This record gives sequence, structure tokens and C-alpha cells, in this order.
Amino acid sequence: MDDVHLRGRNFLKLLDFSHDEIFHLLDIATDLKIKSKKGVWPGELERKKIAYVSREASALTKVSFEVACADLGIELICVEPDAYGRGEKERVLETARVFNRLFDGIVYCGFRQEIVEELATASGLPAWNGFSKEFHPTQMLADLLTIQEHFGYLEGVKLTFLGDGKSRICNSLIAVCAKMGMHLTICTGEEYFPDLSWVESCSKRFGGTISLTTDPEEGTNGADVLYSDLGAYTEKAGEEEEKKRRDLFPYRVTQELMENAQEEAVFMHCLSPSPIPKEGTESLLCSREVLESGHSIVFDQAENRMHAIKALLYAALQDGEEEE
Repeated sequence: MDDVHLRGRNFLKLLDFSHDEIFHLLDIATDLKIKSKKGVWPGELERKKIAYVSREASALTKVSFEVACADLGIELICVEPDAYGRGEKERVLETARVFNRLFDGIVYCGFRQEIVEELATASGLPAWNGFSKEFHPTQMLADLLTIQEHFGYLEGVKLTFLGDGKSRICNSLIAVCAKMGMHLTICTGEEYFPDLSWVESCSKRFGGTISLTTDPEEGTNGADVLYSDLGAYTEKAGEEEEKKRRDLFPYRVTQELMENAQEEAVFMHCLSPSPIPKEGTESLLCSREVLESGHSIVFDQAENRMHAIKALLYAALQDGEEEE
């Protein structure tokens, strides 16, 4: 795929990228990861400056961008919400145009997808969607990298998602699994099924398959990957959150469900929010036994957020540029 070059490209959702382009990004991530383990750091991006604009806190996303930028020699500058307006769309768009004069790229986190798209256009700079209300593309690239590292391939992998089918993680998995020829089963209560028109659209456009079930045993049978985005219990929760906990508790990943999957199946989780259950407590996420078991590749997945983001930054700012 030597003819694939992504310099100057926005990364707003994986659907914007072809099959070959996604594999090109994974190749860059793998190469940069190998080099980083050897202490080799690319120097081409020194003195580049990127703005980090966020409306929703995510420690893992923020620190992943910070470390990725540090390794590449990029200066990441976090812009406080008051600097660009918290709710005035026009002011935010105007600020994006100002950023064009100050930065080499912009990261947006927590905005609605349509706003992310408008901001990217207004800035005229390479833009990266850390996560939007509807999608989580940086997480998806990290997930693909992790699955590819573990199995050696992506096409044909059977992934079962357990949790809220309306979440940005599930929305993103629907598109990515279908596009990469994977087989996705969404296991949740009917009230939490994803938008069926979105499921149908992705199923028709790409080669993977998507199915839905309310039965955890049926949904996990023979799966290669069990994936959850359910969070651990917190002390403070409203009535709506409490209802969601009760409704989704049957879909927490237990050792029994892991044993119902393939013998070599793995457990994945995006680690947000409050992922690790305390000893002696019940977690909506999974049993502690699963989290600490040999099946868990959760922390490989978390590390790969940084390597995936590093690949995205490098691709947009350097990929395809001829060496002097």
C-alpha cells in the first residue's frame, strides 16, 4: 500500500477511510510502536503545535494525545472552554478560523458529530475527532490494532458487544466491524438496541455481518472477542442511571460467559468510566475475575490508544512527504 498517503487528511470517523487506508494507519501504528519500544522517536514533527479542544472530560483520551505528541515532538496546547465559548456555535466556528493562524492541527472531543465536521471545515487544518457524542474513532483504531496484534488478522473475527447498544462505542463498532469484514453480535436489552437503520445501512454497504440478541448465552457462544463499555458502579447516580444499571446488569461479562465463548477468546473494554471494581463489590463492567484473567487484553487496548493516536497525527502531518 505504498501508494496510500494521508497527509492533510482529517480523521473524523473511520467510515471516511477506505479498507486500504485503515490498514495503512494500522501499519504506521505498528511501525511507530516497534520504534518506540526501541527508544527511536521520529523527529520530523518537532515545533508542530496542536490545539486540544474538549467539551467532555476523558482522562485516557487526553493523556493518550499528550504522550503521543510528546513522543513525536509536537506541542499539545489544551484550550479552556471559556476561550472558545461553551455553547455559542458561531463563536466556536470563529475561533476555529483563528486557530488556523496559530496551530498545525486541532483535536475535538465531546462535540456532536455534525459540529465536529463543521469545526474541521471552518479551521481548514487537519482535525482529529478524539470522540464525539455519536462516535469514538480513535478508540476504534486502537481496538483494530489490538485485535490484529492478538489474532494476526481482522476479517472473520467474531466480536460480541455487551452493553448499551445506543452508545458511541457500539455505534462505532457497527461501522468498523462491518467495514473490516468482522462479525458483530450486539447483546443487550431491546430498549437498548441501536438504531436499526444504522445497522441496516452498514450491513448493506460492507462485508461484515451484524446481529442482535437479548440472550447473553446465545450472543457470546463461539465469540472470539467479548467487548463491554459498561462502567463500574459509582456512589452517586440518578434514577435514570440506576434503571440502566438494573436493565444492563444481566449483560455484565462473567467468567461463565467467557467460558461460553471460544477457548482463546479475549475480553476488551474502553476503560471509561471507573473501570476497575473494588474487592468485594459488584461491578456492572465485569467480574474482577475476568478483568484480571488471562483473557483480558484491556490494558494492551488502553496502551494502543496512544499508538493509534500517534499514527493518526503522523499520517496527517507527515505521511507521504518526501524526505529531503
